[in-house]
Amino acid sequence: MRANSVLALGEPDIAIDDAIDKAVEFYKERDLTPTFHIVLPTYIELDALLERKGWSEKVIVQVMVSDISLGEPPRQDRGAWEFDHEPSDEWLHFQNDAGAKDIMVRYPAIYAGLRVAGNLIAAGRAANFEKWTVLTRLYVRPDLRSQGLGKALLTALLQEARSQGATKALLQVDSKNTSAIALYKKLGF
Repeated sequence: MRANSVLALGEPDIAIDDAIDKAVEFYKERDLTPTFHIVLPTYIELDALLERKGWSEKVIVQVMVSDISLGEPPRQDRGAWEFDHEPSDEWLHFQNDAGAKDIMVRYPAIYAGLRVAGNLIAAGRAANFEKWTVLTRLYVRPDLRSQGLGKALLTALLQEARSQGATKALLQVDSKNTSAIALYKKLGF
């Protein structure tokens, strides 16, 4: 949803109401639901205007950052880690991401997966840019959560990103996902 949204940056060169109408029309022409990605508090006035016009909030995300330390690689006795530079069809279907492949492969990234007994049980993505890595699509199968697999996944991705030159990491998380936020904080984000 955030990857296909209007990102408010700067002042539009037309009246704000006209800019909103233009964005809505752009989405309607493509049979898409218009969505605005608003960085708060910078664009709080736009947020208030959209609310007055009847728009509703879908997700509030927190952006979290961390230095990548040279810690021990993740110990995982339950399976084997796989790393690739392209998402496999299985990796894409793991989170119903098949429709996002064209977007994901536009930028080099590390695709990680943890396989147990032939089944993918955890997956994530890290895209490096200069000294930064951006972590996305972090996912552990719901029936296996709260067993340390999220921490192992994050650690594995950070170590792989670090081996490719990243020293800092960034991720976004839904503010309602308190268990993920707690994990990220524990890991230094």
